[in-house]
Amino acid sequence: MSAKRGVYPDEAQVMADWQAVLSATKYHLRWLRCRLRTSPRAEPEPSGRSDNALGRLAQAIGAGADLLAVQDAAASWAFEVRDDLIAARAEVASIALIGARAGVRNTAARTHGRAHLLRVAEELADLAGADVRRAGLGGLAGLAASWPAAQAGDLQAVATAAARWERTHASVPPQTVLTRDLRSTTAQLRTVVSIARYLVTSLLSAPNAGLDRATRHSLLTVGSELLSFELSARGVQQAWRRRLSDLSGSSQSPGWERTSS
Repeated sequence: MSAKRGVYPDEAQVMADWQAVLSATKYHLRWLRCRLRTSPRAEPEPSGRSDNALGRLAQAIGAGADLLAVQDAAASWAFEVRDDLIAARAEVASIALIGARAGVRNTAARTHGRAHLLRVAEELADLAGADVRRAGLGGLAGLAASWPAAQAGDLQAVATAAARWERTHASVPPQTVLTRDLRSTTAQLRTVVSIARYLVTSLLSAPNAGLDRATRHSLLTVGSELLSFELSARGVQQAWRRRLSDLSGSSQSPGWERTSS
């Protein structure tokens, strides 16, 4: 969200961060047996990724590639499923496209390297739209979401479990999802959003939190987004209640049957 909405007045830094995003994306795609067709720029790529949102996006894409790089031979079968590879490339490309669009938005037409950025953005858009199956990443999802096995702390364990939950449910075919599953999932999402809003509100109201102006502004933005999502989810949940109940068949959606709506 920060990378997508960020404003970067220094065009040179924008292009440096974009080159870092592009470099990490190429590295990640190579593990997914894909190379970008757009020829590299003639001059050497600038170094010095910043710590702003666009620079951190590059770091995240590179970290995702590192998870693939550490897999052993026993997990190599996951790289043999063509449709899963296409889906994984599409996800990486869609994330990198956030950086490309941020670069385009924050640079002028005369900026050196902008033409190359536009060509790469076009190719990334093609890759992002290549996954026509829309059924998740299959075995590749387990590799990316389950390593390392030994967690360093409780927070990492929560993040890993959340990633695995997201990937598992994204891979469920839509035709197997029953109305009660949708009600349950909507309720779970509303619960998570409510907890997040509570944490944001508590931070903003805490007199000893020591928040600077930029941090308060970011928290207010997050709170506004969460409120908007909660209102939308409330309408969705009411819509599910107006649907007919599922009278036959058993749900194939993992982990949803026992969750109350």
